[in-house]
Amino acid sequence: MHKYDKNSIEAVIRVLLLTLYADDRHQPPEKAEIRRLLPDLEIFTNGIFFGTYSRIDSYIDRHDAEVKALIEEHSLAAVIEETIKRIDDRELIPSLYSAMRRVAQADGEVVIEENFLIGRSLVIWGWSPDD
Repeated sequence: MHKYDKNSIEAVIRVLLLTLYADDRHQPPEKAEIRRLLPDLEIFTNGIFFGTYSRIDSYIDRHDAEVKALIEEHSLAAVIEETIKRIDDRELIPSLYSAMRRVAQADGEVVIEENFLIGRSLVIWGWSPDD
């Protein structure tokens, strides 16, 4: 499994894509929410500027294809574990948690699998929204 630098934009987008995949329903509203969220997360990812939405879409699509391939090669659970461990920045975690919640809620419902992924992330990160 290709490992991106910890706390990188690549790790962040993969966590958000995994939130989208958690319920096994790849919903357009969830993907659209990722598109809206990425520019807001720039400050936590070394100031990367995406520019136009077409560049954001291309970036998301590239990582989406890579995440799908990883899930097929390994498993959703293995990709989740490996990816979530790529985040350990205490300033990034609250923002990423909030972004994960927004992605999960984008289709109008948060299902058990999405809550499990978000909860598992909190355990791995050793963080609570109450912190």
